[in-house]
Amino acid sequence: MPRFAILAKAAVIAVLAVSPLISSAQEMSTESKEEVISRMTDVIERHAFVPGVDFSLWGEFLEKRRASIDQADSVRSFSISVNRALREFGFSHIRLITPEATKRRNSGGGLLAQSRFQREERPNESLEWVDDETALLKIRSFGSSYSQKKINDLMREVDEKAQSLLLDLRYNGGGSVGNMNHLLSHLMPDRTAYGTFVTRRVYDRWQIAHPEEEVELSKVAEWSKSKIRTRLRKHEPYSGQIAVLINRGSASAAEIGAEALRETMGVPVVGSRSRGAVLASKFARLPDGWSLQYPVSDYVTIKGRRLEGAPVVPDVTINMRRSEESDPVVDEAVRQLLLAREKTAESDSSSDGDDDGDGRLAA
Repeated sequence: MPRFAILAKAAVIAVLAVSPLISSAQEMSTESKEEVISRMTDVIERHAFVPGVDFSLWGEFLEKRRASIDQADSVRSFSISVNRALREFGFSHIRLITPEATKRRNSGGGLLAQSRFQREERPNESLEWVDDETALLKIRSFGSSYSQKKINDLMREVDEKAQSLLLDLRYNGGGSVGNMNHLLSHLMPDRTAYGTFVTRRVYDRWQIAHPEEEVELSKVAEWSKSKIRTRLRKHEPYSGQIAVLINRGSASAAEIGAEALRETMGVPVVGSRSRGAVLASKFARLPDGWSLQYPVSDYVTIKGRRLEGAPVVPDVTINMRRSEESDPVVDEAVRQLLLAREKTAESDSSSDGDDDGDGRLAA
């Protein structure tokens, strides 16, 4: 490569590397900070919802951090101070997002694996073969980088060739519930109910209908007719064995999907505990390119489990990290499915041999 081309490429990489630093170091005036906080307060107190949470406390949380907010003179220091105040609520999916991060979120770009010298795109969805019969489907996000068309294509290959499927949701931080439901609709029967989003409307209606009862989120969810269900599809769902892989990086929609498969289909979950961050949220625009993520509903599984603050606990816990030679979580998931096949074969064999003495199978 010509020397000038190398220098030009190096210059581009350098600009990409320092541009976030420049943005985060950008100065903020007192007026800009107050405009952002004022709009945030309006959104939080009027639109945010988590059952049982008093959002009018936001003013108190803000005052506790007032000194550091007033002293903040850059985008970075301001966002850190405000987000510390937001963390006083004690739940997920509420955060102030910088203008730079807001641009990245709105761009819908894929995930990047970055080294010191390069930025290499990784596909959001990938399919590998552990052996001739076992497919490993890795999904890194259910966000804007999720491709329903690509999943359709990959699942067609899985349907045709795989006896077993390992669904790898490790480090999947969630995203769109619609995308997660699209995946589940490849794996579960049509119209399978697997959970309930408890919105302000559902919560208020339950209280009106049950004025004398103490509120329990599981009761509210059971009472609600608005269940989340898999969609109708033109083909049958995958009929082979399934195991789900999770870790601390699995959150939100990924946790919903993992627990849905376990509760409705008995699918084993292997790995380490998930994050326990499962609230439905929206994004509000704020002045000067800032944005606010805020919760609008809670989630309860079909069996009455609230996942916010209660991580998905694997059936088999594996905390060992993968190496270039092996992945202990994948190895254990394969072993679990093999044991399940052997158990099913033994059960079938036992049933075939259970005779009542006159040539007829016993009931």
